[in-house]
Amino acid sequence: MRIALLALALAAAPLAVALPGACAEPCIIESDSLGYRPPVVTIASGTSVVWTTLDVTHVSVDGLNAGDADLCFAAIAQEGEPSLPVRFDLAAGQLVATTGEESLVCENAVIRASAATVPYFCDLHPTMRGVLVVTG
Repeated sequence: MRIALLALALAAAPLAVALPGACAEPCIIESDSLGYRPPVVTIASGTSVVWTTLDVTHVSVDGLNAGDADLCFAAIAQEGEPSLPVRFDLAAGQLVATTGEESLVCENAVIRASAATVPYFCDLHPTMRGVLVVTG
């Protein structure tokens, strides 16, 4: 009887489906000496991302551009202080990262259908790597 009531209650409840690693506005990505948490994050176009550090005094987050080591975004978080927000917009086949007044195209973003994937890393800790998936 209890199982039947539980099944009925679950069937009547609204179903919320989230993508693994999906993140809402503002998206906060934590970092520590082991890496970024979560290492792969899915955000909607127009979402801002903020990086924080949990156990290191400083983390530098850099997004690479293909071909030359130019950055499409950079964010620095220090202990107790999050990075400035970086807004990611996917439109017209390009991923644009905006920090403050500066907007740059992420040339290394892999764009397929209505999603872009862009890798990022810590300038100070080379084994710390992550991936943003921006959906349109």
